[in-house]
Amino acid sequence: MDDLTLNLLVLAVLAIAGGLVFLLVRRRQAQNEQEIRQMAAESGWKYESIREPLAWGLKLTSPRWTLEALSSSSGRESGPGSSDIAQSTTWRAEAPGSVFLIGPRAGQVNLGGFGEMLQHQVLQQALGAEAGGARQIQAGSAAFQQNYMLWAQNPDEVRLSPALESARDVTHPSNERAIPPRRG
Repeated sequence: MDDLTLNLLVLAVLAIAGGLVFLLVRRRQAQNEQEIRQMAAESGWKYESIREPLAWGLKLTSPRWTLEALSSSSGRESGPGSSDIAQSTTWRAEAPGSVFLIGPRAGQVNLGGFGEMLQHQVLQQALGAEAGGARQIQAGSAAFQQNYMLWAQNPDEVRLSPALESARDVTHPSNERAIPPRRG
């Protein structure tokens, strides 16, 4: 075989391999989309596919809430090894109330007023104006409070359901130990 034939053969094999990868990825994406559509139909939600020149994603809508997962590009060329694609997930509830956040309790370092200011900055960046007035609160059992942080704008509105408190037997990611479920 001469060099030209060998190069064409290698190019053909690479093109077939690249096409196969593309087809497999596209098939998996279509399968995921079909599963989400089916879940939405079974749950009575409205599914909307978002396909625009520089944005793509999905929107699920129920009578009480909306979930939007969107990927978008600025259309500008990015540098080598980087991407200008931004991804966002937005959930909106169409009900009255205020902001309430719950999450695993991270290791605490006493930074005094600076630590509190830093936490408020993170909330402000994550939620924008909706985070206004949110502060850390104490609610639930001592074991629950040991492993989870609660933030709320209006602590009087916070009611932890028995189902939420009983979910505390999940392994906490920071200490890898399970809290035993409440008995009786």
